[in-house]
Amino acid sequence: MKEKASFSACFGIILMSLFYFASFALCPAAAFAEISQGRAVIINGNLKRAEEEARQDAMRMFVEKKISVSVDAQRLVVNHMAEVDWVMTKSSGYVFVKKVVRTWQEGDIFCIELDLEADEKKIKAAPKDIQEALAASRDDRGTVAVAVTGKNLAGEKEDLEELNNYLQSRLRLTGFRVVKNVALLQNIEKNAALPKAAQNNALRAVLRDETTARALVRGDLKVEEATGAGDRYKATVRASFEIISAENDDVDPYFEYVEDVGTTRAEAIRKAKEKALREASGRLAELALETMQDQQRGGVRHLEVILEFHNVTDANAQGQSIGNALHEARCDVIRKVMTKEGAYRFFIETTAYTSLPALQDALREAIPGLTGDGVNMEGAEGTSKIIFRFAGRA
Repeated sequence: MKEKASFSACFGIILMSLFYFASFALCPAAAFAEISQGRAVIINGNLKRAEEEARQDAMRMFVEKKISVSVDAQRLVVNHMAEVDWVMTKSSGYVFVKKVVRTWQEGDIFCIELDLEADEKKIKAAPKDIQEALAASRDDRGTVAVAVTGKNLAGEKEDLEELNNYLQSRLRLTGFRVVKNVALLQNIEKNAALPKAAQNNALRAVLRDETTARALVRGDLKVEEATGAGDRYKATVRASFEIISAENDDVDPYFEYVEDVGTTRAEAIRKAKEKALREASGRLAELALETMQDQQRGGVRHLEVILEFHNVTDANAQGQSIGNALHEARCDVIRKVMTKEGAYRFFIETTAYTSLPALQDALREAIPGLTGDGVNMEGAEGTSKIIFRFAGRA
């Protein structure tokens, strides 16, 4: 009887041991998991877009929280927002949507709850991964400086150092070398009352004298409104940017209004600002590259320019003449349009000229009766613009 009891006890221990080790072997990698809620503004009744943005918001809130708890006090060079972006862009390997718990609407806000899980090991490695990516970036697009300023609802100046660092990181990941210069921010504040042209000239002087940058990404974030009650707030931020060349009068403007939501007024404003920079960073990188017209591509100067021809009296004949002249001048026409003011606008690219003035002079010679107004700084399309006029016509 005693032997039978001993055998049963031993057999039980063996079974428990086998179960323990089997469980350990089958257990998946350590993971973070929880229910996360996301919200997004429904714009122009576009529910599909709002649902996707709410989904991204839920995932971003989840990732922000997990990165915060997984990084020690020895913060790496890159700031928190850039680390979160890094994980979000690779979310398929880092974050998993187990299921959509529910969706609903609160007025013009779409809400979603997701059951999310994240790979703990990858989340903890994210800050190091992005630091290595920055260190490995080629910096082959040239050097730019960044200066982002902002005002709160009361119109008072805000300290946006974290957002400046964030935009710098975003641009570095797209291949730019980025320099930081406090004098640029000081110059913007000092000359705020001057006309815009004077402000830009002062900034060019700082760029040339105190940095190695060939262009400045200048941004301004103004909180337009932040309304709500309870745990439902919506904020609108006007984000305006200019890419200012250090070497000529080129200025490429870009702006947009961005809305976001949060459980507090402060959170809604913060998220709207971050969203504005996140959405703008790709376009700003393109504009910076276009503004830096002396960027070398395989040792060849590459110009992308808008040519506007005013005082057109015979659209067909003059349009044909301009097209032929551009072909002879080795300019490739990307597209052409007739503006509502009656001007012919050609979007062209060329590698045949060392500068915009050289291109302008060549076209004056090739097309009879042209005069030139020079390079226009207000090219909202994102490239430099040269304006011509047919002489002798009203």
